[in-house]
Amino acid sequence: MNKSTLCKRLLKLFQNPKNVDFITLKGILNEFGYIDKQPKKGGSHYIFRKQDHCPITVPSHKPVKQKYVKDVISNLKLEKWYEEEC
Repeated sequence: MNKSTLCKRLLKLFQNPKNVDFITLKGILNEFGYIDKQPKKGGSHYIFRKQDHCPITVPSHKPVKQKYVKDVISNLKLEKWYEEEC
């Protein structure tokens, strides 16, 4: 994903954290170096891991609950990154 696409997705994420689908959030996490692990035995919660960072758990619901979206924004410091890079 190129930088302008990422900036647009982050802006949408900030403006409407209540209406974010799992694929979008997964793409953002992957772009920032997190690797997802699918749930075992039909579970719905994916675990995203990155070396030297705390794991992030996100359910694959549509839409993802606002709490999980805000946790991702906070844990990755996305607002600060957006201000500096976009």
